Amino acid sequence: MTEPNRLTGDLGRELAYPLVDRSMPITLTVDGTRLSALAGDTVLSALLANGIDTLGTHRGHRLALDDTTAPEIALAGNAARADLAMPAALCPAVDGLDYVTIGKQRSPGPLRAISRLMGGGRRSLDHDIAEGLELPGRWIDEPAARTIEVDLAVIGGGISGMSAALAAAQRGLRVALLERDMALGGLSRLFGRTEGQPPPEEAIPRAIAEVSRSRHVQVFTGTEAFDIRDGTIQAIRVPIKDGVPRPERVAVRAKHIVLATGLSDTVPVFPGNRLPGVLSPGFAWRMAAHYSIWIGQSAHLHTATNAAYRLALLGLEQGKTIVRASDPRINPQTRFIEFCKAYGFRHSWGVQIAEITRSGRAHPTLTARLLDAQFGAVNLDEIVSQCLLVSGGWQPNLDLWVRAGGSARFAESTGKLVITGRPELGAAGSLAGYSSLSGCRDSGEAVIETLLDGTTRAVEDPQIDPVYETPDDKAYISPAKRSGLAPAYLGKGPGLTALHEGTRRSVFGDKRQSAHDESVLLSSVLAPSEIAGAIVAGLLSPSDTEVIVDERCVLPRRFEAPGAGLALPTEPSGEAPYPPFLKDRYGPDQAVFALVADASRRIEPGSLVFANTDDRDPTRSVGVVMGPAGAYGAAILTGWSEGQTVYVRDGHACITAGIGARIEPGSVGRSDKATPAA
Repeated sequence: MTEPNRLTGDLGRELAYPLVDRSMPITLTVDGTRLSALAGDTVLSALLANGIDTLGTHRGHRLALDDTTAPEIALAGNAARADLAMPAALCPAVDGLDYVTIGKQRSPGPLRAISRLMGGGRRSLDHDIAEGLELPGRWIDEPAARTIEVDLAVIGGGISGMSAALAAAQRGLRVALLERDMALGGLSRLFGRTEGQPPPEEAIPRAIAEVSRSRHVQVFTGTEAFDIRDGTIQAIRVPIKDGVPRPERVAVRAKHIVLATGLSDTVPVFPGNRLPGVLSPGFAWRMAAHYSIWIGQSAHLHTATNAAYRLALLGLEQGKTIVRASDPRINPQTRFIEFCKAYGFRHSWGVQIAEITRSGRAHPTLTARLLDAQFGAVNLDEIVSQCLLVSGGWQPNLDLWVRAGGSARFAESTGKLVITGRPELGAAGSLAGYSSLSGCRDSGEAVIETLLDGTTRAVEDPQIDPVYETPDDKAYISPAKRSGLAPAYLGKGPGLTALHEGTRRSVFGDKRQSAHDESVLLSSVLAPSEIAGAIVAGLLSPSDTEVIVDERCVLPRRFEAPGAGLALPTEPSGEAPYPPFLKDRYGPDQAVFALVADASRRIEPGSLVFANTDDRDPTRSVGVVMGPAGAYGAAILTGWSEGQTVYVRDGHACITAGIGARIEPGSVGRSDKATPAA
């Protein structure tokens, strides 16, 4: 057994503190394939170390396995138990255990089976993804095993989150600090030292040490918060109990909540931007720094951001080959670029990626076709590598902010989403718009003052003069010029929303949009990153961002508490009993009906209604549950009548519901009207 993607030898100062122990090799089995790994690996990192970089196929095209697509797993024999499902990115790899992935899998086929027998190895989990990904996971419907009561909870263990936790602890507050990664620190070390700023390689360990010494801070690493409602955070973690990983659903109830969720690096919108081997620098750095993993021997760096050049330098120090560095900016300047030039590899400025294609089975390669960013000339060059490190800019990680009821607007000057709303929640660091290490650190202290004292103070966020360092560029979209290419995904969302053939946009801004592209955006599953990509692609208007975020980022809102629902009128007004953004959603003749279901289960607001049990595609829904009506729910429907049967996607369950009486305007939410028919 070998680990082709594991770094060996001297890791150097930058990568010298991994979470894995290279002196303790272990073995595990995933879907019948025996893997070698190291103590400290997760199941995801073990898969990647062994060269398994593909989740499967989505509509016939390969889809990369990474932190955004990692599937649910379970121990062999527990696949049917939702309460025993675990995230592969959080589940520890334990010596001798047998794991299975959850999802629809297909046979690898004779050619792939022959390739494996001839030494090609397994590269795919062979999942067949028909529509979107089943994320965050089946554990969302499971009750919390324990509830933790604290004065303040902080989500995000980077410099701003640790600063906020320490500031609250110094006041004697009980603090819970939740971090999805297996270690505190965030991405500050990737960005490196900036003149006039404290070096992150010193500031981060110092903050971690202070947090560990505090009697008032309880740290939960490897803990993914996936929902916030009414001052309670819902989270999943996978501790090892009696030598076996066991999922633990945790509820954290806090008087105050601070979000310090940091940045997400985005990928430009071009065909093939989520193929296996296409990695975002943030994820690639975490794999290298935490698990000593580097995908492939050769890499092509394509970036509109400066920090990604530093990742190329780390790869060079580990003996990897950087075949090219390309950048859509014209003659960018940064100290990292100067270091890269000293290593002698080629650079291309002012170019965009037109498309990525993948070839080969045992040793696949990626071919990037470039186009001139100014004139749109394609076939300037073709770059062949085993890995593409691509960064289209950094966006604040808004997922939890939106799930907590916050919104966002699009800042056209920077090409980024900016948070709005939810003043009762605290936002710190990059989520609040700060980018320097000192600015992120000080914002963590300032947000505690705002939440506890009601005071605000200015936070300095020093920036490098553009004369010395070219600012990061905005994300871009490249037109697909050929048929049969892999999809151009709008972002990293689980809905896998992609541009389809027929969409074109030239460098001069004109575009032609097919009707199918519009129908894709009618999906009710859009992640914030996909909304940003749709705006860049010209499919959504920046002025509509807040409405779109409120309306389309609805996947998490399936988990609302019973009786929550939308803000609906409670008195008859003569107008339609639904909010403006649902007007004519299911046609001009839509009406509101009561739903009749199992009395032991209340249907949650936001659940989609389908004509049959094929409930995976949101664009095929025939209605949506709005809110409570009597003991059950009220739904918008068109072309249906009392007594018929529909199917409701409630969380991860598909339940049968009968259509009750039609609800008159103004009566939604009132128990004295619209009593469901028997």
